[in-house]
Amino acid sequence: MILVASTYYFYTYPYTISEKTPFINIEWKGEKVFVEINKQNFEWLSSEGESIEKIQTFAKNKYRDKWKHRLADDYILVLRDMGHWTFFSTRMKLRDSSGNEINKRIPLSSENREKTRNKISENKRIKRKHNSVIPDSLAYITHRVDGYRPSKNAKEVKKDMFEYNLSLPMDSWVPRAMAFEDLESLEYEIKNNFSYADLKGINYPIVIDAIIADIKNGISKRDLGIQIKRLLALFGDGHSRVSRSMLKLDSLFLPFTIQKLEDKYIALTENKLYDTDYPEIITIDGFAIDSLKEKAGEMVAKGSPQFYENNCLTYLSYYGHLKSQLGLEGISISMQLSNGKDTISKSIELVGRDVFVKNFRNKKSQHKLLENNIGYIYLHKMENTDDYQEWLRTAMDEFKNTDGLIIDIRGNGGGSRKPIYTLLPYFLRSPKVININVLRIDKENDPDVNEPIGQLEKRMSYPEKSIHWTSEEQKTIALFKQHFKAEWNFDKNKFSKWHYSVVSPNGDYYNKPVVILMDENNFSASDIFLGAFKGSRNITLLGSKSGGGSGFANLKFLYHSGIMYLLSRMASFQPNGKLYDGNGILPDKEIRVTLNDIKTEKDVVLETAFKTIAK
Repeated sequence: MILVASTYYFYTYPYTISEKTPFINIEWKGEKVFVEINKQNFEWLSSEGESIEKIQTFAKNKYRDKWKHRLADDYILVLRDMGHWTFFSTRMKLRDSSGNEINKRIPLSSENREKTRNKISENKRIKRKHNSVIPDSLAYITHRVDGYRPSKNAKEVKKDMFEYNLSLPMDSWVPRAMAFEDLESLEYEIKNNFSYADLKGINYPIVIDAIIADIKNGISKRDLGIQIKRLLALFGDGHSRVSRSMLKLDSLFLPFTIQKLEDKYIALTENKLYDTDYPEIITIDGFAIDSLKEKAGEMVAKGSPQFYENNCLTYLSYYGHLKSQLGLEGISISMQLSNGKDTISKSIELVGRDVFVKNFRNKKSQHKLLENNIGYIYLHKMENTDDYQEWLRTAMDEFKNTDGLIIDIRGNGGGSRKPIYTLLPYFLRSPKVININVLRIDKENDPDVNEPIGQLEKRMSYPEKSIHWTSEEQKTIALFKQHFKAEWNFDKNKFSKWHYSVVSPNGDYYNKPVVILMDENNFSASDIFLGAFKGSRNITLLGSKSGGGSGFANLKFLYHSGIMYLLSRMASFQPNGKLYDGNGILPDKEIRVTLNDIKTEKDVVLETAFKTIAK
């Protein structure tokens, strides 16, 4: 068995919403809460169906001494933490001064929108002289899909109408002056709020200059988004990007996925050979796969080699967009296929999304008892629900008397860290530091970033002095920090103090051999999962090196164009001091799948796991 390249990474990602509020002011009078909305005062009764009493109780328990600050300034964050996703408006129940109860959807107030506009378009822009002479190496950055003129019937972005512009389709036209200001705003965010802005020494101002120099009279929302996506890809952070799905790029696909095996590019459908007689792809539309992969890679984060390779091939499967980038038309493609001796030509048609997704096995997380009394747990993704954690505990209870255990996370692109805190305690005798983080400081939004509570609760990570820790966990952190040395010597003035993620045993220690199956598709929470288990007693990591990534990304918006993008605020380190981003986790034993394994439908990684346990 082998897992095809995962698309999970492209459609799910952890992020935080920019903090916004529907009211201008908030006051507490005894147990009652009063807010100012559109220059009128109301008593706040409920939001999104949650009573103000419940909201305040939640905030007190969650944010402790910061609860009033959260309610006043971070309304969206609080509601999101309670399970309600609100973006630009919210359902509120209010009582006016006459005692009338009002149920209505409240947008950001006009005063707040004006405040937001001023911050983004004026105070939060880097205004400087822009270079007009651009290196030839950056020519690809400005390649356009929609061209240099607005399409017929294309709508135009309007000044100072953020919510309207946000809802406009991707072919809408952004006039030069507004695109110019958006790019200056983007440069400000990268310089001041991006955790990895300085990691690789990327000269991002010159890239922004290249985009500005090519704007001419304007640019479509899609082309501006694509160019920003190419820019963010240079930093190598897989979480910081503009979403392909938002850009509406993916309508036609290859009817197969592509995987590199033994330096050959193999076409697969549902983990089986697309053409059993001629499995190797030599060219598509006359282009060698290496050249197509390079073109697809323009929008892939330049992270670890395995992450880049894997996701370039995934992007190559979204061939409809790539075909237009190459100046080709139509829905048919021509291929050259080989069996190592002979080569044939084949013509096929691209397919829609509904057909393409069938190439990915509709797997679900499961557990079962295998032969030789070996337990098997397959994690399709890292889910955060209580039911999922209970299922994991049930599996471990059923397998407590097995002679070994296999945990398979191949193809798992991440999600929540909760499964780590559910499973790892079964394999520990003492607390273990599994992840070390620092947060890029936003001095406006994080005035108390180094307080004991910390700012990375979403990543289950807290400062050393946090009240969150038990005495044993505090001792573990104190001992760990004596030997920890980060590989990246970042500017300490730009980041918070160290935040630690620690997992403690639960008393139900599993002392039999454990093998964890991994591959290059593992990313984000799956990377942290592997880093957490690596080095634990009786545990072997088996397979290929993981993708490498551990982000805590903010969802941000460009004010004029309404383009949404993600920008990481956290730098995340493995216990050995290496960054997750750009590295990934090394298996204890590397296994490379061969073409013959695919032909015979042999799962060499799982078979090796059996042999490892049987030793």
